[in-house]
Amino acid sequence: IGGADPEDVVHSDLVISWGADLAATNVHFWALAEEQRKKRGVPIVVIDPRRTRSAKAADLYLPIRIGTDAALALGIMHILMRDKLADRDYIARHTLGFEKVEREILPKFAPQRVAEITGLPVADIEKLAAMYGKAKAALIRLGEGMTRLTHGGQALRTVALLPGVSGH
Repeated sequence: IGGADPEDVVHSDLVISWGADLAATNVHFWALAEEQRKKRGVPIVVIDPRRTRSAKAADLYLPIRIGTDAALALGIMHILMRDKLADRDYIARHTLGFEKVEREILPKFAPQRVAEITGLPVADIEKLAAMYGKAKAALIRLGEGMTRLTHGGQALRTVALLPGVSGH
């Protein structure tokens, strides 16, 4: 099926720019996202090790340590499950093997450990997970920077699994 259509930002209630300076590289999308923020109060979150133009304009900026994106995604999943913000019905109908991930992987990614790995404050990790878990139509725009490291493809795939846990 592929990723979210950038034009669908007009239907989103949260925008996450993960590893992309959308203000510089995806100007059309960035303009739509900012318009939705002004019109409907849609928050924009930027996760990027670089303090880009997008990061400076974000409602929440998370300066993640390079190469730790998968840990943050797993930490978000951990919190979604812990706080009962995951869409269990969606998981049951549309995913395979999540029970094993929940049982064997997610317990290793509690917020404190994720903070140690990513260099982000626990409060920011918790805030992002709550924002994502409470949203009904979050849109994640992924950059390719994380794929340029060892296991980068796996990191990108891990982040891309978040909509499967939340049902977005």
